[in-house]
Amino acid sequence: EFTQLAVGKPYPIKLPYQQEGAAANFLLKGGNILQILLSGLSDDELWSLKKGEIKGGFLYRSGCILWLFAFSDRANKPVFTFDCPFDARIIPKDDLVLHSIDNSNERLAIEIHVIDENLIVRALRLITLSNQMTINFLSAVQEQLSVISDESAYLDWMQHQPKDLIKTCNSESLGSS
Repeated sequence: EFTQLAVGKPYPIKLPYQQEGAAANFLLKGGNILQILLSGLSDDELWSLKKGEIKGGFLYRSGCILWLFAFSDRANKPVFTFDCPFDARIIPKDDLVLHSIDNSNERLAIEIHVIDENLIVRALRLITLSNQMTINFLSAVQEQLSVISDESAYLDWMQHQPKDLIKTCNSESLGSS
């Protein structure tokens, strides 16, 4: 099934929730999508989402995964930092795509969809994770699928601002594909 996306057009994909922020919809048959819903974007903020440097990484503890993404402006100062919980166990089995961790050349591609308050596409971008981050993430997902989460990890993480949390994980600049 093909879904056509275009900047300036209505967003045709369902959002997991209708509040501002980001959602990591990864390892799905339709691909890996970071959905970002924001209102009142300035030109500079939009530039950071379209073209600015992106640092990303994730935290993993006791079956809990929290992705963190920081988008920077022209002066390379962070404009937005998003935290996105990820749980592969809630993805329906028919929709879950588990990539092999045996391929050390694997690079996970992530589509970034920026949507405004009127559900209009404002920006589209494609980035890739490094080989090592891809393997680390897929390994964490494999473990996540085999354990019962200790949800206290999320509670601990939520006590901190995303801009502070990203400093505690192995974040890296995420490359364009």
